[in-house]
Amino acid sequence: MKVAYITAITGAYEATCKKFPKQTVDSDFICFTDCENIESNGWEIDTREYHYEFPSDVDNNKYKNSLCNNKHTFNIAKYYKQQFHNIPRLKSYDVVVWVDGTVSIKNNNTSKDLIAHMDEGNLLITCEHRKHRRSLKKEAEMSVSKRLRKPKYASTHWNGQDQPYQDTIEQYEQYVKNGYTEQYWVNVKPRNRYYGVFVTCFTGWDMRNEKTRQFLDMWYKQTLQHTTQDQVGFAYVAQKMNIHPYTAMFNGQSGYYWSGAPHNNYFEKIAHGQ
Repeated sequence: MKVAYITAITGAYEATCKKFPKQTVDSDFICFTDCENIESNGWEIDTREYHYEFPSDVDNNKYKNSLCNNKHTFNIAKYYKQQFHNIPRLKSYDVVVWVDGTVSIKNNNTSKDLIAHMDEGNLLITCEHRKHRRSLKKEAEMSVSKRLRKPKYASTHWNGQDQPYQDTIEQYEQYVKNGYTEQYWVNVKPRNRYYGVFVTCFTGWDMRNEKTRQFLDMWYKQTLQHTTQDQVGFAYVAQKMNIHPYTAMFNGQSGYYWSGAPHNNYFEKIAHGQ
């Protein structure tokens, strides 16, 4: 079994790659970045522009967030998060784990436990959202809330770069027209009340299963066609494909959004910039 942890840090969004413990199963840690001097903390730094060399077949160059139309580095990073299976050096891995640039792995058995749960038949492993995000509708509304200090989606200019407006509310409404329903997640007997809204800062993928690539392609299309708020598109694709992400590994804990907040036994989400 070959395991790779990957992240993408573009546009100097983070100053460092986050530290991790040596895994009990041999695992590689690869950071795709345009920052050659980033503090690696043990990650292998890869500055090759795979998004241009090996473009996604899903991107027809006509979508709002096609890379030729939205050149924001946040949008470019989505290629590495959702289309990493196009990168030649990753094709030999059995398990690929995406972690956001703010995520720090804490447990040296993370790879071992991921493999064990995938061998039980779980295609992908991620976390449930907590706190106020108890429906995808709420997730969409909060993403463009005027109360946000850093309007990643509700602004045409943020982090020093221009981008198209990312209308997550319109995206959700389109999904409802296409048959999306919150009741679906209740009917699959969720493990707790948060199941159905997922935190995609940590996603483990079983690359031995062909459905993984189908999911990633459909998910990336949501980003291209609708918004870069991939958590909204993630739940929609999971429902469309009738795939129930495995979250019990984290005991219903999401590793919330700032240093010192409750975190699970496997990773912690560090505040941006720390």
